Amino acid sequence: NLSRLYRDWERILQMRKKLLFTAIPLGLVAGELALAFLLSFLISNSVYVTLLVDFVFAVGLGIWYYKSMRQTNLQRQFGTARLVGLILVQCPIWLLGQIVATYLIQVNADLYASQSEAFSDMSVFWYLMLSICLAPITEELIFRGFWYTYMKKAWGIIPAAFISALGFSVLHGNLPQGYVTLLMGLFYALCMEYTGRVWVVIALHMAANILDGMSSLLLVPTFFIEPWFFVPVN
Repeated sequence: NLSRLYRDWERILQMRKKLLFTAIPLGLVAGELALAFLLSFLISNSVYVTLLVDFVFAVGLGIWYYKSMRQTNLQRQFGTARLVGLILVQCPIWLLGQIVATYLIQVNADLYASQSEAFSDMSVFWYLMLSICLAPITEELIFRGFWYTYMKKAWGIIPAAFISALGFSVLHGNLPQGYVTLLMGLFYALCMEYTGRVWVVIALHMAANILDGMSSLLLVPTFFIEPWFFVPVN
């Protein structure tokens, strides 16, 4: 009887741990959305609200991640060659996402157009600051540095990868971006597990956003896809 009570108590503790490690990441995103909601009363442009929220969370989570991970001993060395290799692996995954997203834009056209319109009012500097700098830092600290780390402790590697990628996807708010970010989020979670370094997935995310910017601003065609691939389909 004592051994059974002990096993039951162990299961209760494990479930409490899982619930805690699930609630903490959800609470973080709830806090981010709450801050954005409050700032929307002061700032009318949603993109500038996003800039400010991303800056606050990038600084806060960056400090937390540095303090929590600086004592971690990583056995595998990770240099420039490995990073370049992961960027090359990322390219076909990014391209696949863009191909499918081009057609999904037609399904979610109105919402996608309204979100894209907000970016049209931004200067090039602030657009680059958000898409290439702040957004990758904040999103990877939240979803891979924080969500994936805590979810992995609760549910294991595969569930944590899917949950963190799904949260990353839902936060983008439209079907085309949601599909692309789900696909990339899974890849980033695996890279986080492989390298143990959040700066690697931040760098990969920055590289992907640079590709996004180049393809949409320059209308760069690929060798087998028509140039309109990179712009919304009417």
